[in-house]
Amino acid sequence: MSRMRKPGGRLAWMAFYVDDFLSATSHLSAAEVGAYMLLICWYWRNAGPVPDDNDGLRRVCRNSKAEWKRMRPVLERFFRIEGEKWHHDRIDHELQVAKAISMAASVSGKMGNKSKWKLRDSDEAAVAER
Repeated sequence: MSRMRKPGGRLAWMAFYVDDFLSATSHLSAAEVGAYMLLICWYWRNAGPVPDDNDGLRRVCRNSKAEWKRMRPVLERFFRIEGEKWHHDRIDHELQVAKAISMAASVSGKMGNKSKWKLRDSDEAAVAER
């Protein structure tokens, strides 16, 4: 298993561009930044869009109903709501990049392992011939 994935296939890491994040969220309150970050983390962990369900969204953001009612219009500007899901183009791109890196590392590891076992098998065969 690639070190980039956790057991169960989840990606273990997420690219996070601090300057981009701070630039995009400088107008938000601390509570709004926290809620946005929780949405991003949920999106990453589930490898895809967040369902457009007010109760589910407010729970992800750890908001009361009143907080969510006020916060939703602010947070939805960071997403593209389509097909009853909240899509985030940047995270979708980063998920594709991370999956490609993880897959390349997995293929490389498998090739290295295969090569290692070939060498071991040939060494054992040479010892057996002696």
